[in-house]
Amino acid sequence: STYNNLENLTKQIALKELQEIKDLFQKMVDISPELKEFIEDKSVEFNLTFDYGQGAIGVCSEKEGKIIWEVNLAE
Repeated sequence: STYNNLENLTKQIALKELQEIKDLFQKMVDISPELKEFIEDKSVEFNLTFDYGQGAIGVCSEKEGKIIWEVNLAE
Protein backbone atom coordinates (compact mmCIF):
# COMPACT_ATOMS: atom_id res chain seq x y z
CA SER A 1 0.00 0.00 0.00
CA THR A 2 1.08 3.56 -0.53
CA TYR A 3 -0.34 4.52 2.86
CA ASN A 4 2.03 5.28 5.75
CA ASN A 5 -0.50 4.42 8.45
CA LEU A 6 -2.56 1.22 8.35
CA GLU A 7 -5.30 2.85 10.44
CA ASN A 8 -6.01 5.29 7.57
CA LEU A 9 -6.44 2.52 4.98
CA THR A 10 -10.05 1.59 4.16
CA LYS A 11 -11.46 -1.32 2.18
CA GLN A 12 -12.38 1.02 -0.67
CA ILE A 13 -8.85 2.43 -0.85
CA ALA A 14 -7.32 -1.05 -0.62
CA LEU A 15 -9.48 -2.28 -3.49
CA LYS A 16 -8.45 0.73 -5.56
CA GLU A 17 -4.78 0.04 -4.88
CA LEU A 18 -5.24 -3.64 -5.70
CA GLN A 19 -6.85 -2.65 -9.01
CA GLU A 20 -3.87 -0.41 -9.77
CA ILE A 21 -1.57 -3.40 -9.21
CA LYS A 22 -3.67 -5.52 -11.58
CA ASP A 23 -3.71 -2.75 -14.21
CA LEU A 24 0.07 -2.36 -14.03
CA PHE A 25 0.54 -6.12 -14.35
CA GLN A 26 -1.73 -6.17 -17.39
CA LYS A 27 0.36 -3.44 -19.00
CA MET A 28 3.45 -5.57 -18.39
CA VAL A 29 1.74 -8.56 -19.99
CA ASP A 30 0.67 -6.44 -22.96
CA ILE A 31 4.23 -5.35 -23.77
CA SER A 32 6.03 -8.61 -22.94
CA PRO A 33 5.34 -11.63 -25.14
CA GLU A 34 7.56 -13.69 -22.85
CA LEU A 35 5.52 -12.81 -19.76
CA LYS A 36 2.28 -13.40 -21.64
CA GLU A 37 3.47 -16.86 -22.66
CA PHE A 38 4.77 -17.62 -19.15
CA ILE A 39 1.44 -16.92 -17.43
CA GLU A 40 -0.70 -18.45 -20.16
CA ASP A 41 -1.56 -21.64 -18.24
CA LYS A 42 -1.17 -20.18 -14.76
CA SER A 43 -3.47 -18.59 -12.23
CA VAL A 44 -2.14 -15.23 -11.03
CA GLU A 45 -2.69 -14.07 -7.46
CA PHE A 46 -2.46 -10.34 -6.72
CA ASN A 47 -1.48 -9.17 -3.23
CA LEU A 48 -1.66 -5.83 -1.47
CA THR A 49 0.61 -5.50 1.55
CA PHE A 50 1.37 -2.80 4.09
CA ASP A 51 5.09 -2.21 4.62
CA TYR A 52 5.72 -1.08 8.19
CA GLY A 53 9.49 -0.73 7.81
CA GLN A 54 10.66 -3.99 9.38
CA GLY A 55 8.37 -6.25 7.40
CA ALA A 56 4.97 -6.31 5.76
CA ILE A 57 1.40 -7.19 6.67
CA GLY A 58 -0.90 -8.72 4.09
CA VAL A 59 -3.93 -6.50 3.52
CA CYS A 60 -5.83 -8.42 0.84
CA SER A 61 -5.34 -10.66 -2.13
CA GLU A 62 -7.28 -11.60 -5.24
CA LYS A 63 -7.16 -14.85 -7.13
CA GLU A 64 -9.58 -15.79 -9.88
CA GLY A 65 -11.79 -12.82 -8.99
CA LYS A 66 -12.13 -13.70 -5.29
CA ILE A 67 -10.98 -11.14 -2.70
CA ILE A 68 -9.53 -12.46 0.55
CA TRP A 69 -9.12 -9.94 3.35
CA GLU A 70 -6.18 -10.51 5.68
CA VAL A 71 -6.79 -7.51 7.96
CA ASN A 72 -9.96 -5.91 9.25
CA LEU A 73 -10.31 -2.47 7.64
CA ALA A 74 -12.97 0.19 7.97
CA GLU A 75 -15.54 0.33 5.19
